[in-house]
Amino acid sequence: MDNRRHRPRRRYTAEQRDEFVRLYRQCDLTQADFAREQNLKLCTLSRWIHQRAKQAGRSPGMVFEEVELPTRLLAPAVEIIVGADISLRLGAQSSPEFIAQVIRQLRWPC
Repeated sequence: MDNRRHRPRRRYTAEQRDEFVRLYRQCDLTQADFAREQNLKLCTLSRWIHQRAKQAGRSPGMVFEEVELPTRLLAPAVEIIVGADISLRLGAQSSPEFIAQVIRQLRWPC
């Protein structure tokens, strides 16, 4: 017999869900970190974000944003792999600030 206690499923109003999505979009955290901080399941937060984007008429899938690269990037020195379908190579001269900006832009926006 399973003696673990099961927590009842928590219900959120549409206003509460909208507020979580708004707070997530204003923060500088990953979805996983934000969900953990707010005591939410990651899949729940992701679904809410996806639903809000769909309601707003935006494609929740890929979002492209132009990032200007310095012309001095010659040979790759750093390779960043995000998931199975994003790979980015940066030159040795790339500053930590620039790399952080690129990583922020690559976060899955759904």
